[in-house]
Amino acid sequence: MATGLFSPLSLRFAHVPFTKKGIQSNQKFFRLLKSQYPNKMAQVTVSDNTLVEKSKQLAPALVGGKHKGQAGRIGVFGGSVEFTGAPYFSSISALKVGADLSYVFTIKDAAFVIKSYSPELMVLPFLDDQDAIQKITPWIERLHVALIGPGLGRLESTQKVFEAVVNLCRSKQIPLLIDADGLIFVSKNPDIIKNYPRPVILTPNKMEFRKIIGDDVNANDPKVEQARKFLERVGPNVTLFCKDMVDEIITLGNSIQVSITFIFKTFVKANFQLINLFYPVFGVHYNNHKQSVRNI
Repeated sequence: MATGLFSPLSLRFAHVPFTKKGIQSNQKFFRLLKSQYPNKMAQVTVSDNTLVEKSKQLAPALVGGKHKGQAGRIGVFGGSVEFTGAPYFSSISALKVGADLSYVFTIKDAAFVIKSYSPELMVLPFLDDQDAIQKITPWIERLHVALIGPGLGRLESTQKVFEAVVNLCRSKQIPLLIDADGLIFVSKNPDIIKNYPRPVILTPNKMEFRKIIGDDVNANDPKVEQARKFLERVGPNVTLFCKDMVDEIITLGNSIQVSITFIFKTFVKANFQLINLFYPVFGVHYNNHKQSVRNI
């Protein structure tokens, strides 16, 4: 178990904060990391009990004087005729860890199916609409963060919608989390997130990581070195959260390995939609309550 700076408590720096101060905190964390670990690598083990107890301190208190939406307004862009489960699991996971409102932006043929899974979700059938961006724009402005990719599909027409949504989020300065099919589109056009003005988290598995970084790297190098060229291209606000039995969080030139020992992780490796929304929701919680939880 790591102690001191690199104890599980320090993970709050690496875990998201979606503000300018959050970016500075993240950079501060990795500067300290680099100064104490010359090989640019740290390892942190987080037990299930530690994770639960620290997460409890981030969850917002249900007190008077607050309105619905302050604890997180999340947008999930995904779903297709084939894949309706992925956007559902992503959006419902956001609610389960404390977000107030969860919107699903999907295609018409998937909307009714996704809506039937839960009355808690707001499902908007705009993605394949002729005026998709025009209809999505008023809703984008309400979001704290957007997740793009779960179940989206990989059609050429879908890639155009993906890029239009990313550009819309860029114009509104909405933080992004990109997963699944969204990562495939990023691998085809990395410049879509180049110099993005707010934090962007990419959550690749092994196969998706290879596609993102390309073939002209040495597969025997540490992931932080394999990812260097890609991260230099897209800019300082992009973070890779590489999913594996030991996860790895990578920014340009820096890396931290995170081993979370809670048992169910082994069984959901094929369905990371269950945990994708944990990162941004707890980022919102952290930003809303950072004064009271700064010592977590």
